[in-house]
Amino acid sequence: MNNTKEIKVIYKDESKDKIKYEQTLTMLREWEEAANFIEKLFMKHIQLDTIDFVKSTVTYTMVVPIDLCNILNTLHGGSIATLVDGKVNPSVSVDLVINYANAAPAGKPIIIESCAYKIGKNLAFTDTTIRNERGVIAKGSHNKFLSIPQAKILMETINSYLKASRLNAYQTVLVLEALALAIAQSQVGLSSFFQRENGLLMFGILSVLSFFGHCIYYMINSYVDYVSGVDDAETSTDRTLFEVVSIANLLRYIVVSISIMIILTIYLTTLCNGRQETEWMAKMFVIYFISLMFNTCTYTHLKYIALGPISFASYAICTSVIYHCLLTNQLPNQMFYLLLTPILLILVICLVSGYHRDIDEDERAGIITINTLLGKKNSILFIFSLSILFFIISIILALNRENYLLLSVLVSLPETCRTFKRGYYSDSTAHFNLKVMKALRLGCNLYIGSIGIGGGGLFNYL
Repeated sequence: MNNTKEIKVIYKDESKDKIKYEQTLTMLREWEEAANFIEKLFMKHIQLDTIDFVKSTVTYTMVVPIDLCNILNTLHGGSIATLVDGKVNPSVSVDLVINYANAAPAGKPIIIESCAYKIGKNLAFTDTTIRNERGVIAKGSHNKFLSIPQAKILMETINSYLKASRLNAYQTVLVLEALALAIAQSQVGLSSFFQRENGLLMFGILSVLSFFGHCIYYMINSYVDYVSGVDDAETSTDRTLFEVVSIANLLRYIVVSISIMIILTIYLTTLCNGRQETEWMAKMFVIYFISLMFNTCTYTHLKYIALGPISFASYAICTSVIYHCLLTNQLPNQMFYLLLTPILLILVICLVSGYHRDIDEDERAGIITINTLLGKKNSILFIFSLSILFFIISIILALNRENYLLLSVLVSLPETCRTFKRGYYSDSTAHFNLKVMKALRLGCNLYIGSIGIGGGGLFNYL
């Protein structure tokens, strides 16, 4: 493409449109590289002038070359049709309608402005106007069938699914898995689990089951927030349902996820049946699936009356218990729940901090959460007190159980204090939950590692 001057770009949303701009330039470069003889003939004369994301238009300029003209030395009708046709690769024209109004003499500049007023899943609809200083030369409408590669569709669907499921929050499940492994290693060791028939297979399937359980937890939450009007297209900072996935696709994702969870649960029970040492666990897997569905369906409604952390804590306890049962082949004892408490506190702290991020929207929607009840300042003090409680319980466990490695969690205390101080004296609640998670992450990891490494005499409790 014969670009000799800087391209003018009009942004609607600069951060997102810059990505689209780079994608547009990449597409044009790919077109130029793959162009045939006819296309190259046009491209050496065309110059990209303006990309307007507000109007969804692209404007080109061209000095009419003699080699694209007819016998009258004006731009050939076929050349005009080619300019209206444009290029969306890979695509096939469905129809092309052109109204010719005036001639475009050779050697004179023309402007080609194309607007993609709708791009669907399979069809793109465009209007193009070609004009010069004397007025309109031609107007055309063009519909194209978009032949999108199946691999690209699959990747876009997977990406949309992962964003709708809040993949960044999946670390909750990973933390619970790691804690269950650490406690199991300290209590009975993991050698018997690795030697058990289908042990690793069952762990892998359970991991997939808990992954989809996490996904529907957030998908159903997003759906209920949307239906109840909490997430509004005009004011919501959570743009998942408005810019990432449609409500129809979200419902499809929920149905598919639940179907997969049912299949995985049935498969886990079949692996347990017929084996005396693990047959009792078949019921535990069914109970786990039922608990996932119950907590998922009640969480958002309880969140609206300041009881969301109860449902979330139940979800976390059920998840950690099922992993403990699988790894140790026994029900958890009292010490398991005692060791779970600090991690449960961290997860609830991060959840309540998430509510603080949405405190303004929740207040507008009339939702009652712990933070809306306490207000911005008091809610930060409440979350901070829960954080201090995590450190206190860790110290008590370290001293009473003689596992002094647990004292290593205190390295997170200074950053935790600084985070809450900044949050308390700031009027902004943006990303407050992420800041709290970051401050507590190291302490959480050290806590789990200390249990796995220094469990030793820790379990002489019972």
